Amino acid sequence: MWRTGANQSTKITFADDIKVNGTDVKAGTYALYTIPNMSEWDMMLYKDLTLGGSTDEYKMENELMRFKAKPQDAKDFTETFTIQVNSITATSCTIDLVWANTKVSIPVTTVIDDKVMKNIEKEMAADKRPYFSAANYYFENGKDLNKAAEWINKAVEINPNAYWIWHVKAKINAKQGNKAEAMKAAETSMEKAKEDKNDDYVKMNEKIIAEIKAMK
Repeated sequence: MWRTGANQSTKITFADDIKVNGTDVKAGTYALYTIPNMSEWDMMLYKDLTLGGSTDEYKMENELMRFKAKPQDAKDFTETFTIQVNSITATSCTIDLVWANTKVSIPVTTVIDDKVMKNIEKEMAADKRPYFSAANYYFENGKDLNKAAEWINKAVEINPNAYWIWHVKAKINAKQGNKAEAMKAAETSMEKAKEDKNDDYVKMNEKIIAEIKAMK
């Protein structure tokens, strides 16, 4: 058994309830212990943080969870044992243990949609409504496009010079199949991005304009 680092045991803190390898894990801090083998590793989250680097007093009853993970060949050689957070999305990531030519990954996922949707519902009932953020979330996460379009139009009315808002409007209109409205929004975003000398948004608008032109 290995404390998965040097000196004291390695600690992992989760600020919210998550899933590790598909198992529910409550928010909190846990020690990481492993048993490395050639074909697979045992991965353990441990509740007793006072055990430290010694495993002589390790007790199975203090394990929060244990699962198997298969080591992989690392793309690059890593001289010093390293823990990285990779493959980050809105709802998932991997905690990668990397050393020499070996990598072992711990999959972590979280469910945020319910929280975000409740927050949007709350904020949209207030006087100052986050139309742009709500519309963008609806678009990015496959929600009601008509509602997203309604909110992005409100956002444009409030801040007509914001080319990033016009750009999201173009994407929403394009996804709705509204080619004319999408093209108008993209061209407006392009014009305003050029005025602000924002090359990134100019390129993004060039791309979406090409995509809109290719729409049937």
